[in-house]
Amino acid sequence: MSNNPNETNSDTIAAIATPLGKGGIHVVRLSGPDARVIADRVFDGAIRLSTAASHTAHYGKIIDPKSGKHLDDVIAVTMWEPRSYTREDTVEFSTHGSPFISTKLVELLVRCGARIAEPGEFTLRAFMNGRLDLSQAEAVADLISADTELSHQVAISQLEGRISEIVNSLRDKLLQSLSLVEAYTDFPDEEIDRSHFDQIQDSMSIACEKIELLVESFESGRILKDGLVVAIVGAPNAGKSSLFNYLLNHERTIVTSRPGTTRDAVSETVSIDGLMVELTDTAGIHDTSDPIDREAVERSMEKIGNSDVLIGIVDGLSDSPDKLIRELSELAQDKTVIRVLNKIDAIAYDRINAIRSLLPEDVQYISAVTGEGIGSLKKVLIRQAFPDGRLPEKDEIRISSARHRDALSKSHSKLRAAIDTLRENRGLELVAFELRHATDQLGLIVGKIAPDDVLNQIFSRFCIGK
Repeated sequence: MSNNPNETNSDTIAAIATPLGKGGIHVVRLSGPDARVIADRVFDGAIRLSTAASHTAHYGKIIDPKSGKHLDDVIAVTMWEPRSYTREDTVEFSTHGSPFISTKLVELLVRCGARIAEPGEFTLRAFMNGRLDLSQAEAVADLISADTELSHQVAISQLEGRISEIVNSLRDKLLQSLSLVEAYTDFPDEEIDRSHFDQIQDSMSIACEKIELLVESFESGRILKDGLVVAIVGAPNAGKSSLFNYLLNHERTIVTSRPGTTRDAVSETVSIDGLMVELTDTAGIHDTSDPIDREAVERSMEKIGNSDVLIGIVDGLSDSPDKLIRELSELAQDKTVIRVLNKIDAIAYDRINAIRSLLPEDVQYISAVTGEGIGSLKKVLIRQAFPDGRLPEKDEIRISSARHRDALSKSHSKLRAAIDTLRENRGLELVAFELRHATDQLGLIVGKIAPDDVLNQIFSRFCIGK
Protein backbone atom coordinates (compact mmCIF):
# COMPACT_ATOMS: atom_id res chain seq x y z
CA MET A 1 0.00 0.00 0.00
CA SER A 2 1.22 3.51 -0.73
CA ASN A 3 2.70 5.41 2.20
CA ASN A 4 0.10 8.06 1.50
CA PRO A 5 -3.27 6.47 0.65
CA ASN A 6 -4.68 9.89 -0.19
CA GLU A 7 -2.47 9.98 -3.31
CA THR A 8 -3.74 6.73 -4.85
CA ASN A 9 -7.08 7.90 -6.25
CA SER A 10 -5.52 9.61 -9.28
CA ASP A 11 -4.55 6.23 -10.79
CA THR A 12 -6.79 3.76 -12.56
CA ILE A 13 -6.32 0.30 -11.07
CA ALA A 14 -7.04 -3.23 -12.25
CA ALA A 15 -6.97 -6.68 -10.68
CA ILE A 16 -8.52 -10.12 -10.79
CA ALA A 17 -11.36 -10.02 -8.25
CA THR A 18 -12.01 -13.78 -8.07
CA PRO A 19 -9.70 -16.53 -6.74
CA LEU A 20 -7.17 -17.85 -9.23
CA GLY A 21 -7.73 -21.39 -10.45
CA LYS A 22 -9.86 -22.95 -13.16
CA GLY A 23 -13.60 -22.36 -12.85
CA GLY A 24 -16.72 -21.17 -14.59
CA ILE A 25 -15.76 -17.49 -14.75
CA HIS A 26 -13.18 -15.02 -13.53
CA VAL A 27 -13.96 -11.37 -12.84
CA VAL A 28 -11.43 -8.64 -13.64
CA ARG A 29 -12.15 -5.28 -12.05
CA LEU A 30 -11.08 -1.90 -13.47
CA SER A 31 -11.65 1.32 -11.49
CA GLY A 32 -10.51 4.91 -11.66
CA PRO A 33 -10.72 8.14 -13.64
CA ASP A 34 -9.54 6.55 -16.92
CA ALA A 35 -11.62 3.35 -16.64
CA ARG A 36 -13.89 4.27 -19.57
CA VAL A 37 -11.04 5.10 -21.92
CA ILE A 38 -9.01 2.01 -21.02
CA ALA A 39 -12.04 -0.29 -21.28
CA ASP A 40 -12.75 1.02 -24.80
CA ARG A 41 -9.20 0.14 -25.87
CA VAL A 42 -9.62 -3.58 -25.16
CA PHE A 43 -13.38 -4.19 -25.57
CA ASP A 44 -14.98 -4.79 -28.99
CA GLY A 45 -18.77 -4.98 -28.80
CA ALA A 46 -21.97 -3.58 -30.21
CA ILE A 47 -21.47 -0.42 -28.14
CA ARG A 48 -18.51 1.53 -26.84
CA LEU A 49 -18.46 0.96 -23.10
CA SER A 50 -17.69 4.62 -22.42
CA THR A 51 -21.08 5.56 -23.88
CA ALA A 52 -23.07 2.80 -22.14
CA ALA A 53 -25.46 3.55 -19.30
CA SER A 54 -24.40 2.77 -15.78
CA HIS A 55 -25.22 -0.67 -14.38
CA THR A 56 -25.66 -2.33 -17.75
CA ALA A 57 -24.08 -5.54 -19.07
CA HIS A 58 -22.60 -5.91 -22.57
CA TYR A 59 -21.34 -8.89 -24.56
CA GLY A 60 -18.17 -8.44 -26.59
CA LYS A 61 -14.63 -9.58 -27.31
CA ILE A 62 -11.36 -8.67 -25.63
CA ILE A 63 -8.91 -7.69 -28.36
CA ASP A 64 -5.20 -7.01 -27.86
CA PRO A 65 -4.97 -3.46 -29.26
CA LYS A 66 -1.35 -4.00 -30.26
CA SER A 67 -1.56 -7.34 -32.07
CA GLY A 68 -5.28 -7.44 -32.85
CA LYS A 69 -5.50 -10.95 -31.36
CA HIS A 70 -8.78 -12.13 -29.88
CA LEU A 71 -8.25 -13.09 -26.19
CA ASP A 72 -11.76 -14.03 -25.02
CA ASP A 73 -15.49 -13.40 -25.23
CA VAL A 74 -16.66 -11.56 -22.12
CA ILE A 75 -19.54 -9.82 -20.39
CA ALA A 76 -18.61 -6.26 -19.37
CA VAL A 77 -20.63 -4.56 -16.63
CA THR A 78 -20.42 -0.76 -16.39
CA MET A 79 -20.82 1.10 -13.08
CA TRP A 80 -20.22 4.83 -13.35
CA GLU A 81 -19.36 7.10 -10.45
CA PRO A 82 -20.73 7.69 -7.91
CA ARG A 83 -22.90 4.55 -8.13
CA SER A 84 -20.10 1.99 -7.85
CA TYR A 85 -18.29 0.23 -5.01
CA THR A 86 -15.38 2.66 -5.20
CA ARG A 87 -17.56 5.65 -6.19
CA GLU A 88 -15.35 5.85 -9.31
CA ASP A 89 -15.98 4.79 -12.89
CA THR A 90 -15.75 0.99 -12.79
CA VAL A 91 -15.93 -1.81 -15.34
CA GLU A 92 -16.00 -5.49 -14.42
CA PHE A 93 -15.18 -8.07 -17.09
CA SER A 94 -16.46 -11.62 -16.64
CA THR A 95 -14.12 -13.90 -18.58
CA HIS A 96 -14.02 -17.66 -18.98
CA GLY A 97 -12.45 -19.16 -15.88
CA SER A 98 -8.91 -19.64 -17.15
CA PRO A 99 -6.09 -18.10 -15.09
CA PHE A 100 -4.24 -17.41 -18.35
CA ILE A 101 -7.13 -15.37 -19.77
CA SER A 102 -7.77 -13.26 -16.64
CA THR A 103 -4.06 -12.64 -16.07
CA LYS A 104 -3.57 -11.67 -19.71
CA LEU A 105 -6.53 -9.28 -19.52
CA VAL A 106 -4.98 -7.51 -16.52
CA GLU A 107 -1.73 -7.22 -18.50
CA LEU A 108 -3.63 -5.62 -21.40
CA LEU A 109 -5.36 -3.15 -19.06
CA VAL A 110 -2.01 -2.19 -17.51
CA ARG A 111 -0.48 -1.72 -20.96
CA CYS A 112 -3.41 0.56 -21.84
CA GLY A 113 -2.88 2.86 -18.85
CA ALA A 114 -3.96 1.13 -15.64
CA ARG A 115 -1.77 -0.23 -12.89
CA ILE A 116 -2.19 -3.39 -10.83
CA ALA A 117 -4.18 -2.74 -7.66
CA GLU A 118 -2.55 -3.32 -4.31
CA PRO A 119 -4.20 -5.49 -1.64
CA GLY A 120 -7.45 -3.92 -0.47
CA GLU A 121 -7.09 -0.89 -2.72
CA PHE A 122 -10.62 -1.04 -4.15
CA THR A 123 -12.04 -1.05 -0.62
CA LEU A 124 -9.58 1.66 0.42
CA ARG A 125 -11.00 3.84 -2.34
CA ALA A 126 -14.51 3.04 -1.16
CA PHE A 127 -13.46 4.39 2.23
CA MET A 128 -11.55 7.41 0.90
CA ASN A 129 -14.53 8.36 -1.30
CA GLY A 130 -17.06 8.07 1.51
CA ARG A 131 -18.72 4.86 0.35
CA LEU A 132 -17.84 3.09 3.62
CA ASP A 133 -16.47 4.25 6.93
CA LEU A 134 -13.35 2.56 8.30
CA SER A 135 -15.22 0.09 10.51
CA GLN A 136 -17.38 -1.01 7.58
CA ALA A 137 -14.32 -1.33 5.34
CA GLU A 138 -12.69 -3.66 7.88
CA ALA A 139 -15.87 -5.74 7.91
CA VAL A 140 -15.44 -6.47 4.18
CA ALA A 141 -12.32 -8.53 4.91
CA ASP A 142 -14.10 -10.28 7.80
CA LEU A 143 -17.06 -11.08 5.54
CA ILE A 144 -14.78 -12.64 2.92
CA SER A 145 -13.07 -14.84 5.54
CA ALA A 146 -16.28 -15.82 7.40
CA ASP A 147 -16.50 -19.62 7.56
CA THR A 148 -19.62 -20.09 9.67
CA GLU A 149 -23.05 -18.53 10.11
CA LEU A 150 -21.96 -16.87 13.36
CA SER A 151 -18.77 -15.30 11.94
CA HIS A 152 -20.83 -14.14 8.94
CA GLN A 153 -23.39 -12.64 11.34
CA VAL A 154 -20.71 -10.57 13.11
CA ALA A 155 -19.24 -9.30 9.82
CA ILE A 156 -22.63 -8.41 8.32
CA SER A 157 -23.63 -6.48 11.45
CA GLN A 158 -20.45 -4.41 11.21
CA LEU A 159 -20.75 -3.94 7.44
CA GLU A 160 -24.32 -2.69 7.86
CA GLY A 161 -22.91 0.05 10.09
CA ARG A 162 -24.43 -1.02 13.41
CA ILE A 163 -21.15 -0.58 15.30
CA SER A 164 -20.45 2.65 13.42
CA GLU A 165 -23.87 3.96 14.42
CA ILE A 166 -23.18 3.37 18.12
CA VAL A 167 -19.64 4.79 17.96
CA ASN A 168 -20.73 7.87 15.99
CA SER A 169 -23.58 8.50 18.45
CA LEU A 170 -21.18 8.30 21.41
CA ARG A 171 -18.69 10.54 19.65
CA ASP A 172 -21.35 13.16 18.84
CA LYS A 173 -22.45 13.28 22.48
CA LEU A 174 -18.87 13.68 23.68
CA LEU A 175 -18.29 16.44 21.12
CA GLN A 176 -21.33 18.26 22.52
CA SER A 177 -19.85 18.02 26.01
CA LEU A 178 -16.47 19.12 24.71
CA SER A 179 -17.97 22.18 23.03
CA LEU A 180 -19.58 23.22 26.33
CA VAL A 181 -16.35 22.72 28.26
CA GLU A 182 -14.32 24.65 25.70
CA ALA A 183 -16.89 27.47 25.70
CA TYR A 184 -16.26 27.94 29.43
CA THR A 185 -12.48 27.73 29.01
CA ASP A 186 -12.73 30.65 26.56
CA PHE A 187 -14.33 32.71 29.36
CA PRO A 188 -12.45 31.62 32.50
CA ASP A 189 -14.04 34.31 34.69
CA GLU A 190 -17.54 33.04 34.06
CA GLU A 191 -18.77 30.50 36.58
CA ILE A 192 -20.04 27.26 35.04
CA ASP A 193 -23.82 26.90 35.08
CA ARG A 194 -24.90 24.06 37.38
CA SER A 195 -27.27 22.64 34.76
CA HIS A 196 -24.41 22.58 32.24
CA PHE A 197 -22.14 20.93 34.81
CA ASP A 198 -24.72 18.18 35.41
CA GLN A 199 -25.33 17.79 31.67
CA ILE A 200 -21.63 17.35 30.93
CA GLN A 201 -21.12 14.93 33.81
CA ASP A 202 -24.20 12.82 32.98
CA SER A 203 -23.33 12.66 29.30
CA MET A 204 -19.77 11.52 30.00
CA SER A 205 -20.90 8.96 32.61
CA ILE A 206 -23.47 7.41 30.27
CA ALA A 207 -20.93 7.26 27.44
CA CYS A 208 -18.39 5.71 29.80
CA GLU A 209 -20.80 2.92 30.72
CA LYS A 210 -21.71 2.20 27.09
CA ILE A 211 -18.06 2.10 26.03
CA GLU A 212 -17.27 -0.28 28.89
CA LEU A 213 -20.03 -2.64 27.71
CA LEU A 214 -18.60 -2.59 24.18
CA VAL A 215 -15.13 -3.43 25.52
CA GLU A 216 -16.58 -6.29 27.55
CA SER A 217 -18.27 -7.68 24.42
CA PHE A 218 -14.93 -8.15 22.64
CA GLU A 219 -14.02 -11.59 23.95
CA SER A 220 -17.27 -13.20 22.82
CA GLY A 221 -17.18 -11.16 19.58
CA ARG A 222 -13.65 -12.39 18.88
CA ILE A 223 -14.75 -15.99 19.41
CA LEU A 224 -17.73 -15.51 17.09
CA LYS A 225 -15.46 -14.10 14.37
CA ASP A 226 -12.27 -16.12 14.76
CA GLY A 227 -13.61 -19.23 16.45
CA LEU A 228 -12.96 -20.99 19.74
CA VAL A 229 -9.57 -22.59 20.35
CA VAL A 230 -9.97 -25.89 22.20
CA ALA A 231 -7.31 -28.37 23.29
CA ILE A 232 -8.14 -31.95 24.32
CA VAL A 233 -5.74 -32.88 27.13
CA GLY A 234 -5.16 -35.75 29.49
CA ALA A 235 -2.97 -38.77 30.21
CA PRO A 236 -1.94 -41.25 27.49
CA ASN A 237 -4.69 -43.67 26.40
CA ALA A 238 -7.50 -41.60 27.96
CA GLY A 239 -9.27 -41.40 24.59
CA LYS A 240 -8.21 -37.96 23.39
CA SER A 241 -7.76 -39.02 19.76
CA SER A 242 -11.04 -40.98 19.78
CA LEU A 243 -12.92 -37.90 20.98
CA PHE A 244 -11.03 -35.72 18.49
CA ASN A 245 -12.04 -38.01 15.61
CA TYR A 246 -15.66 -38.25 16.79
CA LEU A 247 -16.05 -34.46 16.97
CA LEU A 248 -14.54 -34.11 13.48
CA ASN A 249 -16.72 -36.95 12.19
CA HIS A 250 -13.78 -38.60 10.45
CA GLU A 251 -10.59 -40.52 11.32
CA ARG A 252 -7.99 -37.74 11.51
CA THR A 253 -5.60 -39.30 14.03
CA ILE A 254 -4.50 -42.87 14.66
CA VAL A 255 -6.31 -44.64 17.49
CA THR A 256 -4.87 -47.79 19.10
CA SER A 257 -4.99 -49.42 22.51
CA ARG A 258 -1.29 -48.68 22.97
CA PRO A 259 -0.64 -45.56 25.09
CA GLY A 260 1.26 -42.64 23.56
CA THR A 261 0.17 -43.05 19.94
CA THR A 262 -0.16 -39.27 19.51
CA ARG A 263 3.37 -37.80 19.59
CA ASP A 264 2.53 -34.29 18.37
CA ALA A 265 -0.35 -31.83 18.55
CA VAL A 266 -2.78 -32.23 15.63
CA SER A 267 -5.29 -29.43 14.89
CA GLU A 268 -8.38 -29.21 12.68
CA THR A 269 -11.32 -26.82 12.42
CA VAL A 270 -14.91 -27.96 12.88
CA SER A 271 -18.26 -26.19 13.20
CA ILE A 272 -20.13 -26.99 16.41
CA ASP A 273 -23.65 -25.55 16.53
CA GLY A 274 -22.55 -22.88 14.03
CA LEU A 275 -19.47 -21.88 16.04
CA MET A 276 -16.08 -22.40 14.41
CA VAL A 277 -13.86 -24.44 16.73
CA GLU A 278 -10.15 -25.05 16.25
CA LEU A 279 -9.77 -28.44 17.90
CA THR A 280 -6.36 -29.82 18.93
CA ASP A 281 -5.52 -33.40 19.88
CA THR A 282 -2.50 -33.18 22.17
CA ALA A 283 0.07 -35.76 23.22
CA GLY A 284 -0.59 -37.39 26.57
CA ILE A 285 0.63 -35.44 29.60
CA HIS A 286 2.93 -37.63 31.70
CA ASP A 287 6.37 -37.79 33.30
CA THR A 288 8.93 -39.25 30.91
CA SER A 289 12.67 -39.44 30.34
CA ASP A 290 12.32 -40.12 26.62
CA PRO A 291 13.45 -36.94 24.75
CA ILE A 292 10.80 -37.33 22.01
CA ASP A 293 8.01 -37.85 24.53
CA ARG A 294 9.29 -34.91 26.56
CA GLU A 295 9.19 -32.66 23.49
CA ALA A 296 5.65 -33.87 22.75
CA VAL A 297 4.54 -33.01 26.30
CA GLU A 298 6.13 -29.55 26.04
CA ARG A 299 4.25 -28.90 22.79
CA SER A 300 1.04 -30.01 24.45
CA MET A 301 1.62 -27.54 27.30
CA GLU A 302 2.20 -24.79 24.73
CA LYS A 303 -1.14 -25.63 23.07
CA ILE A 304 -2.81 -25.50 26.47
CA GLY A 305 -1.46 -21.99 27.01
CA ASN A 306 -2.82 -20.81 23.64
CA SER A 307 -6.32 -22.29 24.07
CA ASP A 308 -9.55 -20.62 25.14
CA VAL A 309 -11.05 -23.78 26.64
CA LEU A 310 -9.64 -27.19 27.57
CA ILE A 311 -11.39 -30.52 27.42
CA GLY A 312 -9.68 -32.59 30.11
CA ILE A 313 -10.33 -36.27 29.54
CA VAL A 314 -9.84 -39.17 31.97
CA ASP A 315 -9.91 -42.91 31.37
CA GLY A 316 -12.96 -44.21 33.22
CA LEU A 317 -11.35 -47.68 33.40
CA SER A 318 -8.38 -46.38 35.41
CA ASP A 319 -7.90 -47.35 39.05
CA SER A 320 -8.49 -43.85 40.44
CA PRO A 321 -10.53 -41.74 38.01
CA ASP A 322 -11.50 -39.35 40.82
CA LYS A 323 -7.81 -38.60 41.48
CA LEU A 324 -7.16 -38.04 37.75
CA ILE A 325 -10.17 -35.72 37.47
CA ARG A 326 -8.83 -33.56 40.31
CA GLU A 327 -5.37 -33.46 38.73
CA LEU A 328 -6.83 -31.95 35.52
CA SER A 329 -7.15 -28.63 37.33
CA GLU A 330 -3.35 -28.51 37.59
CA LEU A 331 -3.10 -28.50 33.76
CA ALA A 332 -5.55 -25.66 33.33
CA GLN A 333 -3.09 -22.72 33.58
CA ASP A 334 -6.04 -20.46 34.55
CA LYS A 335 -8.01 -21.71 31.53
CA THR A 336 -11.58 -22.95 31.57
CA VAL A 337 -11.44 -26.75 31.74
CA ILE A 338 -14.34 -29.09 30.98
CA ARG A 339 -13.68 -32.32 32.86
CA VAL A 340 -14.71 -35.50 31.04
CA LEU A 341 -14.83 -39.15 32.08
CA ASN A 342 -14.49 -41.37 29.01
CA LYS A 343 -15.22 -45.04 28.16
CA ILE A 344 -18.56 -45.26 29.97
CA ASP A 345 -19.63 -47.82 27.35
CA ALA A 346 -17.13 -50.25 28.90
CA ILE A 347 -17.98 -49.60 32.55
CA ALA A 348 -20.61 -51.51 34.51
CA TYR A 349 -23.67 -49.51 35.63
CA ASP A 350 -22.91 -49.98 39.35
CA ARG A 351 -19.30 -48.90 38.81
CA ILE A 352 -20.40 -45.69 37.06
CA ASN A 353 -22.73 -44.82 39.93
CA ALA A 354 -19.91 -45.40 42.40
CA ILE A 355 -17.61 -43.11 40.38
CA ARG A 356 -20.31 -40.41 40.14
CA SER A 357 -20.57 -40.29 43.92
CA LEU A 358 -16.87 -39.37 44.11
CA LEU A 359 -16.79 -36.72 41.37
CA PRO A 360 -18.03 -33.10 41.07
CA GLU A 361 -21.42 -32.56 39.45
CA ASP A 362 -19.99 -30.73 36.43
CA VAL A 363 -18.06 -33.77 35.15
CA GLN A 364 -19.27 -34.98 31.73
CA TYR A 365 -19.64 -38.71 31.11
CA ILE A 366 -19.02 -39.84 27.54
CA SER A 367 -18.08 -42.64 25.23
CA ALA A 368 -15.82 -41.42 22.45
CA VAL A 369 -16.55 -44.71 20.65
CA THR A 370 -20.37 -44.78 20.70
CA GLY A 371 -20.91 -41.01 21.00
CA GLU A 372 -22.93 -41.30 24.22
CA GLY A 373 -22.83 -38.02 26.16
CA ILE A 374 -21.02 -36.06 23.42
CA GLY A 375 -24.15 -34.06 22.55
CA SER A 376 -24.24 -32.82 26.14
CA LEU A 377 -20.48 -32.13 26.01
CA LYS A 378 -20.97 -29.90 22.94
CA LYS A 379 -23.62 -27.86 24.75
CA VAL A 380 -21.31 -27.40 27.74
CA LEU A 381 -18.51 -26.33 25.38
CA ILE A 382 -20.71 -23.61 23.85
CA ARG A 383 -21.80 -22.41 27.29
CA GLN A 384 -18.20 -22.17 28.44
CA ALA A 385 -17.26 -20.12 25.37
CA PHE A 386 -19.52 -17.21 26.31
CA PRO A 387 -19.80 -15.38 29.64
CA ASP A 388 -23.59 -15.72 29.82
CA GLY A 389 -23.51 -19.35 28.69
CA ARG A 390 -25.38 -18.96 25.40
CA LEU A 391 -24.85 -18.11 21.76
CA PRO A 392 -25.55 -14.41 21.13
CA GLU A 393 -28.76 -13.40 19.37
CA LYS A 394 -28.50 -12.00 15.84
CA ASP A 395 -29.38 -8.46 16.91
CA GLU A 396 -26.79 -8.27 19.69
CA ILE A 397 -23.88 -5.90 19.06
CA ARG A 398 -20.45 -7.27 19.86
CA ILE A 399 -17.12 -5.87 18.74
CA SER A 400 -14.72 -8.38 17.22
CA SER A 401 -11.75 -6.23 16.22
CA ALA A 402 -8.74 -5.90 18.53
CA ARG A 403 -8.17 -2.44 17.03
CA HIS A 404 -11.66 -1.38 18.05
CA ARG A 405 -11.22 -2.82 21.54
CA ASP A 406 -7.93 -0.99 22.04
CA ALA A 407 -9.39 2.32 20.85
CA LEU A 408 -12.48 1.89 23.04
CA SER A 409 -10.34 0.99 26.06
CA LYS A 410 -8.21 4.11 25.59
CA SER A 411 -11.35 6.22 25.11
CA HIS A 412 -12.82 4.77 28.31
CA SER A 413 -9.63 5.53 30.23
CA LYS A 414 -9.51 9.14 29.01
CA LEU A 415 -13.22 9.60 29.65
CA ARG A 416 -12.85 8.25 33.18
CA ALA A 417 -10.02 10.74 33.74
CA ALA A 418 -12.18 13.59 32.40
CA ILE A 419 -15.03 12.67 34.76
CA ASP A 420 -12.70 12.53 37.77
CA THR A 421 -11.08 15.83 36.81
CA LEU A 422 -14.48 17.52 36.51
CA ARG A 423 -15.70 16.16 39.85
CA GLU A 424 -12.53 17.21 41.63
CA ASN A 425 -12.65 20.68 40.04
CA ARG A 426 -9.06 20.46 38.79
CA GLY A 427 -9.63 22.79 35.83
CA LEU A 428 -11.75 22.75 32.72
CA GLU A 429 -8.64 22.84 30.52
CA LEU A 430 -7.68 19.40 31.83
CA VAL A 431 -11.25 18.15 31.35
CA ALA A 432 -11.17 19.36 27.74
CA PHE A 433 -7.77 17.73 27.18
CA GLU A 434 -8.94 14.28 28.38
CA LEU A 435 -12.30 14.59 26.64
CA ARG A 436 -10.69 15.51 23.34
CA HIS A 437 -8.46 12.43 23.48
CA ALA A 438 -11.44 10.22 24.36
CA THR A 439 -13.30 11.58 21.34
CA ASP A 440 -10.29 11.11 19.06
CA GLN A 441 -10.07 7.42 19.97
CA LEU A 442 -13.68 6.92 18.89
CA GLY A 443 -12.88 8.77 15.67
CA LEU A 444 -10.12 6.25 14.94
CA ILE A 445 -12.66 3.42 14.85
CA VAL A 446 -14.85 4.88 12.11
CA GLY A 447 -12.10 6.75 10.29
CA LYS A 448 -12.92 10.32 11.32
CA ILE A 449 -9.24 10.30 12.21
CA ALA A 450 -7.30 7.96 9.92
CA PRO A 451 -3.48 8.06 10.10
CA ASP A 452 -1.74 6.51 7.10
CA ASP A 453 -0.08 3.79 9.18
CA VAL A 454 -3.50 2.67 10.47
CA LEU A 455 -4.89 2.52 6.92
CA ASN A 456 -1.86 0.59 5.68
CA GLN A 457 -2.20 -1.91 8.52
CA ILE A 458 -5.91 -2.47 7.88
CA PHE A 459 -5.94 -2.74 4.10
CA SER A 460 -2.71 -4.73 3.72
CA ARG A 461 -4.54 -7.81 5.05
CA PHE A 462 -7.07 -7.70 2.20
CA CYS A 463 -6.75 -9.86 -0.90
CA ILE A 464 -5.79 -8.22 -4.18
CA GLY A 465 -8.93 -7.39 -6.14
CA LYS A 466 -11.09 -6.36 -3.18
